[in-house]
Amino acid sequence: MSNSLTLREIFQALFWQKRLIVLAFLAIFIPVAVKTMLEPKVYTATAKVLYKRSAPNLTFGSNFVRTSQEEEINSELEIIRSTPVMERVLERLIAWKKARGQIVDRETGKPLPEPGTVAWSKAIVKLQKAIKVKPLEGSNVIAISYDCEDPEEAALVVGAAAEEYIRYHVRVHRPRQADAFFAERIQETKARLDSLEEALVAFQKEHGIISYDQQQSMALDRIGTFDQRLSEIKTRIIAQQSRLAQLRSFLKDSTGALPGREVADYPLVMQLRQRLVDLRLRRADLLRRYKPTYSEVKLVEKEIQQTQEELRDQVAELVQLEEGSLRALQAEARALQTTLSYLGAKIKELPDKERVIAGLQLAIDETRRIYSLLMQ
Repeated sequence: MSNSLTLREIFQALFWQKRLIVLAFLAIFIPVAVKTMLEPKVYTATAKVLYKRSAPNLTFGSNFVRTSQEEEINSELEIIRSTPVMERVLERLIAWKKARGQIVDRETGKPLPEPGTVAWSKAIVKLQKAIKVKPLEGSNVIAISYDCEDPEEAALVVGAAAEEYIRYHVRVHRPRQADAFFAERIQETKARLDSLEEALVAFQKEHGIISYDQQQSMALDRIGTFDQRLSEIKTRIIAQQSRLAQLRSFLKDSTGALPGREVADYPLVMQLRQRLVDLRLRRADLLRRYKPTYSEVKLVEKEIQQTQEELRDQVAELVQLEEGSLRALQAEARALQTTLSYLGAKIKELPDKERVIAGLQLAIDETRRIYSLLMQ
């Protein structure tokens, strides 16, 4: 009897153990699938930079040349991960995060580090460990890579590392004779920058302009204030004219009508008005009992006539006061209108002056950028 298993027997054994096999497969597959789905996506950004090797010295043989080249490439790798380069990369990364409104680190939940702090030093060390640099075999190319859950951040860090490495490499390996040239260019650029800034300050001082937006905002604020005041004055003028019309109507009236609410703010006139009302009520009461020729009735009539004359005299003086107030309000309204016209004309002049300021500011910004590049 043969001890070897036939293919049929193998499949039969698998069939009888199919439940166990399926469970084992699921026990392995499901955790792996869940972990894969729950893990955040990590993006890798890569940049390649070409560096110039120094001329090989063949005096000591090929082994020495190979060792020198290895030391040279290791030096370049260390430059990329050096603190000055990583600090510049971190500065650009933090500025980019703040521009997006991010104020805390997503991983730690702590505020973004500031230069000169312990957190800043730790962030530089962390960045040095996170950035991967390696030479591509058989070439003068260095590959820089960085992993991050945010693809934009990964691209920013890698791009900044490449740019800062090139800038640092140029500064370190710049020929000595170039220093004098750069020093001369720096002095020329600094002198031009100072001259442009002085010209801008002089123009702003001459025309009383700080900046177009600020000047326009200040002028509009003043216009708004004066316009509101003018509206208030116009409202008061209308009320004053209405009150004057009523007072003049009272002076022209011969029927013995009493002044209305237009005299409510004048106590003496109100006292005379109330006195006249009381006298008329007293006269009416006397006439119900006596004839008009009765002595007491005549006495009250005389007091009424005197009070009416006093009231008319007071109202006449009041009209003169109200007319003076009206003229003052009208004069203030004209002054405000003149000021508003002046401010409106000034706002129309601002664009022409702003073009001069904008040109100077543009030249200053460009010169400052060149100066900053030369100083690096």
